[in-house]
Amino acid sequence: MNDVAGAKVTTNLFGERWSKLTVNCMANPIAGLSGLGSAEVRSVPEPARIAIQLAAEAISVGRGCGFEVEPIYGIDTQRFVDAAAGRGTDRLLADMAASAKGLGWRTAIMLQDVMRGRRTEIDYLNGYVVDQGRRVGVKTPFNDMIVTPHPSAPVAGEARTRAVTGETSTL
Repeated sequence: MNDVAGAKVTTNLFGERWSKLTVNCMANPIAGLSGLGSAEVRSVPEPARIAIQLAAEAISVGRGCGFEVEPIYGIDTQRFVDAAAGRGTDRLLADMAASAKGLGWRTAIMLQDVMRGRRTEIDYLNGYVVDQGRRVGVKTPFNDMIVTPHPSAPVAGEARTRAVTGETSTL
């Protein structure tokens, strides 16, 4: 199996699943709705700050459900929770950007869905975090905003240009 992708044995299957869910919640919607690539979501400061908030909420909900979420991009999950609260944010941003080196730019699957007018996975990913957060009493304002449709959102390519050039007021 390691010839295709990395594999490891775990005693924390649901923690691994919540880690994957967290990655998908923090990267896919931002890439899909902004036009940014995976590397840019981690390395452009404003989208990365949004990703941190989305991750912290998903991690907190996973913990509220009784799971210890495994590291994300090789980074301890508590660092995302701390950064969302304003502690260690710059260091986490630097580590996220470092983890993105070598990813290159490619069109995210969710962006392809948006461009083709197909339904995205946002309701199934971020919506699940929101639903579970309500169930266990964890607030999820950033995930709520991702799930809520916004007809005034910029066109993906326009948002990508703004983010890459530093004009992120609409993200």
